[in-house]
Amino acid sequence: MYQLRIFFLDNFSIDEDKIFVNYGVISKFYMKTDTFLSSVYIKSKFNIEDEFIVFSGDFHERKKLEKSFILFCDLKKQIPKLKFLILSHDLKNLKYLDFLKGISKKLNISEDIIYLSNLSIMDKVNIFNNCLFFIDLSVYEDVNMDIVEAFSCNTPIICSEINLYKEYFGDFAFYYKDKLNYISILEFVYNYRLHNGDFVLNKFKSDISLVSSLKVYNKFSKNIY
Repeated sequence: MYQLRIFFLDNFSIDEDKIFVNYGVISKFYMKTDTFLSSVYIKSKFNIEDEFIVFSGDFHERKKLEKSFILFCDLKKQIPKLKFLILSHDLKNLKYLDFLKGISKKLNISEDIIYLSNLSIMDKVNIFNNCLFFIDLSVYEDVNMDIVEAFSCNTPIICSEINLYKEYFGDFAFYYKDKLNYISILEFVYNYRLHNGDFVLNKFKSDISLVSSLKVYNKFSKNIY
């Protein structure tokens, strides 16, 4: 829906205020929790005790996980025991999985990449609350719920500099441009400001989404009748 909005704005003389995007809905369980309790949960369920970074979303080539692997290698020079958790609804893209495993083997990080699928909301909430940061370097997205779920848990976000993510996060994310600088990223993560995410989260709460849909319907119906 977001990309359709951009298409109409770019190709037609339409007032931006007359194009409405009805965002999806995230669960109210995605929120900041106690970091220590999250670490206990992760240790007991996944046997992970070391620091880790996270990607969560569609397991697809557009996500550019190989770029994230290169950053991960640089980070491991500073944090030797660091792990990289890759969360996905499924890992059925075997061609891409084999490609990533080949890359991780060449980079000598195979044992530090952990693939997890079919996770519960509770699993993801605890992982997001305990990770060093969430990373997604995708260059094309429509509506990405996973990154918003992480953000709602007060997780530092490292992402590509695309319009959708800028609309989501404003100044509360580290935007990848030409080169990944792990020193700048670590500075961003460790100095991450406590933020008020209402400007993002209000788009994704179920009651707000419903109200938004009704407003769109009412305006549309008035134009018809």
